[in-house]
Amino acid sequence: MQTFLFGLSGIYLGLGSGFFHASLTRYGQQCDVGAMYATLICLVALALGSWLPRIRVPKTHQILPSWPVLALLVIFGSLYFTYYKWDYSFGKISGYLSGVLILFAGVSAITPGKYLQIRWFVGGVVAIVLGSRIRDLDIAGEFSGPDSLLQGHAVWHLITCLMYVCLFLYFRSEERE
Repeated sequence: MQTFLFGLSGIYLGLGSGFFHASLTRYGQQCDVGAMYATLICLVALALGSWLPRIRVPKTHQILPSWPVLALLVIFGSLYFTYYKWDYSFGKISGYLSGVLILFAGVSAITPGKYLQIRWFVGGVVAIVLGSRIRDLDIAGEFSGPDSLLQGHAVWHLITCLMYVCLFLYFRSEERE
């Protein structure tokens, strides 16, 4: 289910970004940034689901899978941040969500019996650092000319997509003894 939601958030991101770049409207930007929140929230849910695969219902002995709760949190969190996009700094919220992902990667690396292919996490980090540098160069007008076939913002989108793919593969690479 979490993989399905991540796929949907990726489609939402593609459509939201396409809508924004085609319309250059405030509503289009709201959809674009809201979709970026959705993909990051999905990755955090993958991390939390790995550490908390089951939940005990309070005041009972019943144990349920955590994915329905996490799926609802992803959906409501994504809707919330899409609707209230203008009330929050994307940099601040994405920093918090990235911190959760980094914490998960660090703890997973030292937990006995839990194996993830760290190369995918490193690839995701390298991709976002490189993409951020290209984005900064593009904003400063130092990446390419306005008539160039290879635009900095387009490269930013491709490299960000690579980051999401790498992080998704990292979380899906989990093996336990």
